[in-house]
Amino acid sequence: MRGGPGQPHPARVARPLPSTALGSGSGGRARGVGAEAGRPGAMVPCQFRAPGVGSPADLCPCFPPKRPTPRPSCHASCFPWLPTLTAGLLGAALLSPQTAAQAPNGQAEAGLPAGSAAPQELDGRLVQLEGRWHLAEFGRHYPVLMNEVSARPLPGIGADRLLAVLAAAGIEASVMRISRLEAVDFQLQGADPAFVALAALRNSGLVRWAELSALGAYTLQGPPSNDALYGEQWYLENTGQSGGLIDADMDAQEAWALEVGDPSVIVSVIDSGTSIFHQDLAANIFVNAGEIEGNGLDDDNNGRIDDVRGWDFANNDNDPTSTFFHGTAVASCVAAVRNNGVQLAGLAGGDGPGSGVRVLACGIGAFFPVTSVIDDAVIYSADMGARVITLSFGVPSSQAIIDALRYAHDQKGVFIDCAAGNNGGTIGFPANQPEVMAVGSTNRFDQRSNFSSFGPSLEVMAPGESVLMLSLNNGTTTSDGTSFSAPLAAATAALVFSANPGLTNTDVRQLLKDTADDLGAPGFDTLTGFGRINAGRAVSSALGLTPAKFSPYGSGLAGTNGLKPVINYTGGLPKVGNGAFALTINRAGPNLPATLGVSAGTAQAPFFGGTLYLDLSQVVFTSTALTSPLGVGSLGVPIPNLPALVGLPFEAQWAVLDPQGPQGLALSNAATLQIGS
Repeated sequence: MRGGPGQPHPARVARPLPSTALGSGSGGRARGVGAEAGRPGAMVPCQFRAPGVGSPADLCPCFPPKRPTPRPSCHASCFPWLPTLTAGLLGAALLSPQTAAQAPNGQAEAGLPAGSAAPQELDGRLVQLEGRWHLAEFGRHYPVLMNEVSARPLPGIGADRLLAVLAAAGIEASVMRISRLEAVDFQLQGADPAFVALAALRNSGLVRWAELSALGAYTLQGPPSNDALYGEQWYLENTGQSGGLIDADMDAQEAWALEVGDPSVIVSVIDSGTSIFHQDLAANIFVNAGEIEGNGLDDDNNGRIDDVRGWDFANNDNDPTSTFFHGTAVASCVAAVRNNGVQLAGLAGGDGPGSGVRVLACGIGAFFPVTSVIDDAVIYSADMGARVITLSFGVPSSQAIIDALRYAHDQKGVFIDCAAGNNGGTIGFPANQPEVMAVGSTNRFDQRSNFSSFGPSLEVMAPGESVLMLSLNNGTTTSDGTSFSAPLAAATAALVFSANPGLTNTDVRQLLKDTADDLGAPGFDTLTGFGRINAGRAVSSALGLTPAKFSPYGSGLAGTNGLKPVINYTGGLPKVGNGAFALTINRAGPNLPATLGVSAGTAQAPFFGGTLYLDLSQVVFTSTALTSPLGVGSLGVPIPNLPALVGLPFEAQWAVLDPQGPQGLALSNAATLQIGS
């Protein structure tokens, strides 16, 4: 039994799935999907490694090897490069529509008792794929758990009345749990009883709703800090590393200059589970002060014993760790400890010991999110004081989850975001819910990722390609997916709450949209929403400040060796009173005169194959310096402490006298400077 110190707790999911849920053969796998080796139904690693996966523990999960089927079936996340996933993958996010075949409406299916309602009459989303029932929604197919249903009774109706209804229908059932919102999960006995139980409950007149449970899919596709790998985190500070577009990032350093993350702000990561003792994450894991660790008691009377560092809802125990890296990766995007000299930096990970927001770890199924436990995780997170909940998965629509989202958002004031999805098409559930901010993915060029789902419910974008993240066994890895865009957006929301605790969840949601960097058509568009989140501007706005901004754009004119000079800055952002601000040039020819121009307007006139961006009629000043032997130069541009300068934009560009260049002159790209407060 997993679990921390103290009394072991009964596993919620120690039951096999029926053969129709797993394919042909006898026996089954434990519902927890995160069971450890040696436990009934444990997953074992296969021999296929996903690109970018960094440790043996991150290998592809497979079905138990002692099944009658001759070969294991790997989870789709091991192969993010596949355009579609095969129908045999349990919990796959995509299945070829050509493989789905619905039985004629009204026709009884094999294995159902005589006289029972046909599945399509119970739920029009049901399709059969290779002998297994799935819920089809938004172009995705989710495997149904045939030994489980959920229902929310009408006021005054207890679970015992519903058990009697099931018994009258010939279904032996037991109550697995009752949520804070009185939703009841039933475990069913017998051969594929879910459809019969669903019909009985819906026809009883005693429930607000009844629904099937299914397995969803995580939205996985496919480091100024002293953290060793910070330079690889292009999405925090894009300096053009690996050929990316300079400043196509979230302006993390600009945000950190104002706010690094307050420990009182809790971000709930509802996911596969989190490595709560990871060397670069442990210090920022939420610790429940209401529990006495290891005493085997429910000290805070929340119904969970020893939930000191979160809860595993799939296995119903106090160990939210996992055999799959996904949840750890998501958590690290939010709160990997920054400035500790170890590995990488989380966007809201503080600036050393004692700072940084706290991650509340909630497990909902290691390799596949289980729909029937997600509502409980959302409610728990809200009740434990989370200000932010981040979700990086897709599941079929569920009224239980909708009720929980409304509770967290409307009654508890929680900001909730969710990965938009990776099918390159319609945004699914729960990202499409009004209580949830849907987050799409961008790449290092500030372009929409081709896998990123889109549509009218898309609100913002965040980096989701080549994201460096923590993995199992104290390791790191790199991966793609909106799974990692969502926690970066959540981390920004957490920084905003840290900067201004008085803001509401709706305030923060609007602020993230208002301060995003527009990427597509002006304003909102269905491909990129309101734009890519800018953490620096968001935090500045939360504090009532005008954000300082350095935004390079365009291209220049090549000089020596065909290199185009690049403009940048040192000494901090262009704020009033910043006497250390300087504009720099690199990639120029060595020991050459380089003239800096600063203008109040742009010209964008062609110039020998490059572009002269300065409007010479509005030039504020020019100044010349010599480049170094390495082709680097700098000029100080001290900014007076004048409030009248706040918010003013200026343009800047370098011109280099370069006799060895094709035109005898080289030009850098240009940059817009906004003077901040």
